[in-house]
Formats: sequence, structure tokens, C-alpha cells
Amino acid sequence: LVDVVNGADSWRASGTVVIVDVFRSSSAITTALANGAEAVIPFPSIRDALRFRNSAKHRSEVIL
Repeated sequence: LVDVVNGADSWRASGTVVIVDVFRSSSAITTALANGAEAVIPFPSIRDALRFRNSAKHRSEVIL
């Protein structure tokens, strides 16, 4: 799991950190969809999300 968490010290990284992040992201996705979001597109990095937004046809409809 140390390789998955960029910049994490090996003595501080643990499986729980990754699991908590998965729970948090899936809860945010579920909440967004339940409140009317048309779609939720997860990205592996902020750079990828910004690149998508900048190339979107209707940029005003994209929320990051």
C-alpha cells in the first residue's frame, strides 16, 4: 500500500488509510447522484480532472 499512497512514509501508511478513502469517495458519489447529479466521473488525479473540465463542451456544467 505504500506504493499506492504517493509520498506516504512507510511507517505511517496502512490499509485503513486506503479503505477510509474508498468509503469517503463512494459516499460522496452516492450522495451526489441521490441529489440529482447526472453523472460522477472519478479521476486518478487533479490534473486529469482539470484536463477533462477544460476540454468539456459545456464547461459550466462541470463541477470539480
